[in-house]
Amino acid sequence: MPPELRKAAIMRANHTFGPAGMLEQDDGENWDQSTRAARGTVGRRYPLNFAMNLGRGVIRHEPSGLAHIDTHISEHAQLWTYRSWAEWMAAEEGRAPQ
Repeated sequence: MPPELRKAAIMRANHTFGPAGMLEQDDGENWDQSTRAARGTVGRRYPLNFAMNLGRGVIRHEPSGLAHIDTHISEHAQLWTYRSWAEWMAAEEGRAPQ
C-alpha cells in the first residue's frame, strides 16, 4: 500500500475505533449484554423508558439551512433517523420527501 494511502487508512481507523474514535471494539458486547439483560425476570417486569432527555433539546437552524440540537444528551439523532425513515416510506414513489 502506498504510504499516503496507508496513512489515510490508519487515520480513518483511529478516528472510528479506539479511544479517539466514535466506536470501541467492545461496543458489540455491550449491546449483546444489554439485550440479554432485558429478557430477564426483572427486565420483563418493568417497561423500558425510551425518553432520555426527550423534549429538552432545542432545534437550532443555522443560516446555511442545517439544523442541530442544542443540548448535551438527547436521543434526537435516533428520533430523526426514524422520522426520516417514516417520511421516506410515506413519500410518493420516485419522489424524495421535502
